Amino acid sequence: MILLCLLVAPVSTFAEAAKIPSIQSLDLELRSAVLVEPVTGQVLLSINADQAYAPASMTKMMTGYIIADKVKKGEISWSDVVTVKGNASKTIGSRVDLANGERHTVKELFAAMLVHSANDAAVALAEYASGSEQQFVALMNAEAKRLGMKQSHFINVSGLDRTDMPIPFRPQKLGENVMSAMDVATMVKSIIQDHPEMWTMALITLSSNKW
Repeated sequence: MILLCLLVAPVSTFAEAAKIPSIQSLDLELRSAVLVEPVTGQVLLSINADQAYAPASMTKMMTGYIIADKVKKGEISWSDVVTVKGNASKTIGSRVDLANGERHTVKELFAAMLVHSANDAAVALAEYASGSEQQFVALMNAEAKRLGMKQSHFINVSGLDRTDMPIPFRPQKLGENVMSAMDVATMVKSIIQDHPEMWTMALITLSSNKW
C-alpha cells in the first residue's frame, strides 16, 4: 500500500534537522511512502518513493483532475447532463448503482466519484468527456507525463484490475494501473494548485444526501 502525506506547514518549520524524525525511529511497516512539503516540493521522508504499485481508487484523482480541467477550459460544463452507457452500468466495485440510460449532471457524477469513490460514475464521466473510456485513458497517460509522473501508467479511469473490467471494454494492450508514492504526491500537489474546487465539492456533497 502507498502512504502519502503532504505537509501544510512551511518548510521553515522544519529548519532544524533534529525535528525531522528518521525512518528508523518511526518504525513504519510500509512498502512505499513519501512525505513532501507542498510549496517547495522538498522531500522530508522517502521509502521506496519511486517504486510503482497498483494505486486502486487513487487512480480517480487523475480522472477528476482532467474532468475539472475540461470544465475550466469550457469543453464541458458542470450542468451538462450525462446519459449512462453500458460500460459504466457494468462496472463493478465501489459504485452508486448507475443503470444504463440513467441521466445525471457532470457535477453529480463528479461528486459521486470523489466522495463515494464510485467506479461507475468515473466511467460515465470519462465516456461523456472523451467518447470512450480508453480515449480518456490516453489523456490520463499524457497528463501524467506532462506533470512529471514518471512511474505512472493507466489502463482505466477507476483503478480496477484489468480482470475486473467489463470484458468488452478492456484495453487490448497488457498492463495494469500503477503509480509511485512520489507520483501520487505530484498528483495531489497539482490538484491543490490547479483545481482546489475539487475539495470544496467533496465537502458540500458530504453534507448532502444525493447518493
